[in-house]
Amino acid sequence: MRQISRVFNSLYTKVKFNKIDTKVEDKIGYIYLNSPSDLNALSLEMRSAISGAVRQYEQSSDVKVILFLSKIAKAFCAGANIK
Repeated sequence: MRQISRVFNSLYTKVKFNKIDTKVEDKIGYIYLNSPSDLNALSLEMRSAISGAVRQYEQSSDVKVILFLSKIAKAFCAGANIK
């Protein structure tokens, strides 16, 4: 598993996972799906990263809303990755 890198900033926190990117800004926790090769199909690794980000946001008093977005123009999510 690739190492999770964290960058802390006084205005927001950005956490980069393998196939998702996250940040917190103005009390909004953003989770960006970012796996263009499979149109954001949810692999076990990706679902685990999303779950970890949601748990982190739930514990933060800086997050009131979680918003899911795609960094891919073609698709939001192609569904479960069955590979």
